[in-house]
Amino acid sequence: MTSDLIDPGLVIPTSNGDPAKLAEFWEELITWERAGRATIGWRSYEALTDFYTVEVPRDRAWIPAGLSASVHRVVLRLLGKIPDRHSVLDSKASLSAARFGNSFHTSLLIDDLVGAGPNHGVALSTSERFWNVGVTDLICESEPPLNVVLVFDPNSPTAEERDRELATELSGRKIVFVGGQVDSRLIENLSARLGKNSNDFDWRPSEKNKPPRNLDKLVSGAASSGAIIVCITGKIGHSESISLRESCKTKKVTFLWVESATESMSALLREFVS
Repeated sequence: MTSDLIDPGLVIPTSNGDPAKLAEFWEELITWERAGRATIGWRSYEALTDFYTVEVPRDRAWIPAGLSASVHRVVLRLLGKIPDRHSVLDSKASLSAARFGNSFHTSLLIDDLVGAGPNHGVALSTSERFWNVGVTDLICESEPPLNVVLVFDPNSPTAEERDRELATELSGRKIVFVGGQVDSRLIENLSARLGKNSNDFDWRPSEKNKPPRNLDKLVSGAASSGAIIVCITGKIGHSESISLRESCKTKKVTFLWVESATESMSALLREFVS
């Protein structure tokens, strides 16, 4: 299952000193909310409640007069949709990509990602200003790790729509992992999101000091069946990864490489979903 979530940096402003910037902030949130892409996590919901009931009455400058009616309508709609509660507070989990901006927002975001629970992926409505250029997905390094796809366009497909499109693209195709050890929880997650069963996955275990065997036979089989090979480079070793990639290229087999198995869903989405 994949969840939609909005970055708290798009929901809670940090300064009311510049009316023009505040107007831009609220107009951006209004756009996300009208597109149906402003799902708030529990910790962000609590923070927005505090902001709206404490900070706004204390200083009306937080909401520009020209946008007052629109902002109040949007915030009240957001607060009227009470999210699932979770108990995660000040999580020690981290993100695999640096997030810029307010550290309080980053803390709220991590808590809400961890609070999404196991067997979930998240499509995060966010802004490119919070991330390095080129970052489109990341891992919330919690237990278990969580795949996060960054969504920068309010009108882009929802997380569930992207999963359905990917499931259609992969219908009838097997996914073969090469490297590391079998991760049953990951396979359960992928099965649920892609409408597959355990028989649609294969795993060739290996470590850097114990490379996988019979890779030529594996690639030949994938070429005839249309299987997709996902190479876990952090476990198989560089030279074996290169050799496997070249063999797949020669035999026109779809080859994806990831540093860890938890990046598999993001890699599949990049490859098959626009």
